[in-house]
Amino acid sequence: MRQTLEYLRRSGRMNAFMTGLGSLLQLKPILTMKNGLTGSERVRTAAKAEARLIKMLEAYQPIERFALLHTNAPTVAESYRSRVSHIIPEGEVYSMDIPPVIGAHIGSKAIGFAVVSKSSIGL
Repeated sequence: MRQTLEYLRRSGRMNAFMTGLGSLLQLKPILTMKNGLTGSERVRTAAKAEARLIKMLEAYQPIERFALLHTNAPTVAESYRSRVSHIIPEGEVYSMDIPPVIGAHIGSKAIGFAVVSKSSIGL
C-alpha cells in the first residue's frame, strides 16, 4: 500500500494523466505476487487499502511465517504489525526493507507483507 502515485509516474509505470486522476480519486494500488504470478488492485483511500490488506492476510490463515515489508518506513510497518497481531503467528516476525529496485517504483513509506501459509487456497 502506498500513499502517492508519484513514484509510479516517475518510473514510467503510469502516465501523468492517470497519476493526476488517481490522486484526485485517492486511488491506492495494491500489488500482489502469488506463486510467481503478479497482480494488482486499486482501492480508494488509505483506510480502505489497509482494510483490504488485512482481509487479504486473513485469507491466508493459518500462517506459518510472516514478514513485514516496507520502503524505509519501519515505524509505519510496526504500526501495521500491531494492528494485525491477532492474525499473524506468535513468535518471530521478520521486518525488512523492500529492495531499492522495487522501492524506486513505489517510493518511501510503502508497506506490505509476505507469508508462508499452511493453506493452499489463499486469494
